[in-house]
Amino acid sequence: MDNKRPFLIAGPILRKTTATELVFWLATREPLDGEFILSLAADQTELHRQSLSQFEAFKVGQYCYVTLVRIVGEFPQDTALNYRFNTQHGPLVELYPYLLYGNESQLSITISTKADYVMHGSCRNPHDPSDDALVRADEKVAQYSIDQRPDLLMMSGDQIYADHVAGPMLDAIHQTIELLGLPQEQFHQAPVRPYPDLHDF
Repeated sequence: MDNKRPFLIAGPILRKTTATELVFWLATREPLDGEFILSLAADQTELHRQSLSQFEAFKVGQYCYVTLVRIVGEFPQDTALNYRFNTQHGPLVELYPYLLYGNESQLSITISTKADYVMHGSCRNPHDPSDDALVRADEKVAQYSIDQRPDLLMMSGDQIYADHVAGPMLDAIHQTIELLGLPQEQFHQAPVRPYPDLHDF
C-alpha cells in the first residue's frame, strides 16, 4: 500500500436515499474494486450485494479517482440498515475505523420518510476565528442512536470561499495537488501572482 497516499481520500458520502436508490460518493487513490453489501441492522439479513468494479471511476488526478456508487433495488424505509464497502484493500471500516462512531461496528443509515429533524449548516470559512459548527454537530450526532439522528443534513450558503483563502489553507491545497497529482491550473490575466510567489506575502 502507498505509504504517502491513503487509499480512501474522501467519503463515503451518502448523496441520495430513496426506497429504490442509494447513491454514495467516494474519492480514492485508485479505482474501486470489491463489493458493496447492504443488510438489516437488527439481524444482519443481507438485502443487496453488488460488485464495485462495475461503477465508473473518473480519474481527476494521477492518484485520485472519483466514483458514484449507485445502488438500485427495493429497500425498507424507516428501518436501520448497515452497509459495507469491502474493497481490494479490505473493508473500509477496518482500514479507517474513524468512519464509525464509538458505539458502531458498521456504517449505518435510515431511509427516512419524514423530515421532522433537519440539521442545517451554512457558510464555512476555515480561517474564521469561531469554531466549526459542523464538527460540533457531528459530535452531537455521535451521541445518538440511529433512530434519533437527523432525517436530513442541509448545507446552504458558501461551503468554500475561492476568492478568500487563508495562507495555510492555500499551502495545504498546493501540497494536496502535488500529493495526488491533480492538474496544475493556470489563470491568465488573474489579479494575483501565481504560486509559489504567494509564499512572499
